[in-house]
Amino acid sequence: MAVCGFSDSESDDESDQDIDIQPKQNVISNTKTSRTKPIITQNNGNGNSNTNNHHQDADEDDDWVTRKEKPIQATAEEIKEKRRRTQKKKYGFNSYMAPTSLSAMRDQIHSKPSSNNDNAPAPPPPLVGMNDNRNFKQVNGKYKEARKRRKNLDQPEPLPPSKHPWKNNPIITGVSGQTTCGMKMKDGSFKPAQIKLSEVIHLLRNVEYKPEEFVAIRMKLKNPYMTVTIFSNGKLTTQGGKSQKSCVYALRKVARMLQGLDLYKDVISDVTEPSFYGVQANAHLGSMVDLQAMAEAFPKRVEYSPDIESSYLKFRDPLKYGDKGSCHVYHGGRVTILGCHDVKKCIIWIEKMYEHCKPHFIKEEDRSFDEHKVSNSEFSSMFSTNNNNTNNAQRQMPMN
Repeated sequence: MAVCGFSDSESDDESDQDIDIQPKQNVISNTKTSRTKPIITQNNGNGNSNTNNHHQDADEDDDWVTRKEKPIQATAEEIKEKRRRTQKKKYGFNSYMAPTSLSAMRDQIHSKPSSNNDNAPAPPPPLVGMNDNRNFKQVNGKYKEARKRRKNLDQPEPLPPSKHPWKNNPIITGVSGQTTCGMKMKDGSFKPAQIKLSEVIHLLRNVEYKPEEFVAIRMKLKNPYMTVTIFSNGKLTTQGGKSQKSCVYALRKVARMLQGLDLYKDVISDVTEPSFYGVQANAHLGSMVDLQAMAEAFPKRVEYSPDIESSYLKFRDPLKYGDKGSCHVYHGGRVTILGCHDVKKCIIWIEKMYEHCKPHFIKEEDRSFDEHKVSNSEFSSMFSTNNNNTNNAQRQMPMN
């Protein structure tokens, strides 16, 4: 029977072993009294007793009250299984599970190499996370390769510096070009290719063909940004070009597309020298122009009808600049050239227009309106004449 009052007969669920708790004798010293801890004695069935005395010193006896149990360290397999369960719960059962975490891979890559293994190859780049929308090159700048940008073929026409003080310097806003694709003969002549538009329309992209409106194929290009028209006699024309060079790029690009077709592989081998037409230019004088005075100064070269088109006049000089081109001079100072057949002549023409318009500039003093100079009698007489005219018109109207 135990000292504390527990016995084998009192509890059927107790084990066969008896536990005796005996208080430890107090050891009295001159300086202090040490704290005691009960000693647990376990009696086996054979009658032998085992005493577990884990804390012999007084300091060790103080630790058992506040000591915390150390957590059991999980193994690598358990950590991996826990990560796999979390990943499946978050992304589903078909998600990819990397052997190591991204932070561990990052530490491996950015860690300093040891001195013993200096010749070791560089570690592989990190894997892209599932929530990361960046691509492989954006994640790691070290492995990023410089991509060659596509060259822009919409190049402006280079112009020489002007000697006149324009508000907006002259620029070329439009150039059209044409050429013919075919092949050169042995005698030096050129044989144009005969293109079947109804068959080619199914072999090219970004094309439009409406034979009931216009018997030609219109192809739209992105670089350079313009439209190329393909005719059945092998002629190619461009619309919307910014320079002669961009027109040449567009014509040669479409000719290469036709040459790549199996139907015209042996028919198209060369193109003729391109010609340019329909050149357009634009500039601003920086001052208003008296169109009536300018029309009187150039009666043979200027067409001005203030009743129909009072905002601008047409200036033409067929002997110098061709019979198809025309220059429009607006009252506000804008100068535009349309339909010139040569780029060089267009530049000379718009520079010469500044000299023609300069004597007819309207000064700031003439533009100001002085209301003191106009008397009230002039306004009253003007309104009275208008009223008389309307009354006379009503009298002349036939009565029904």
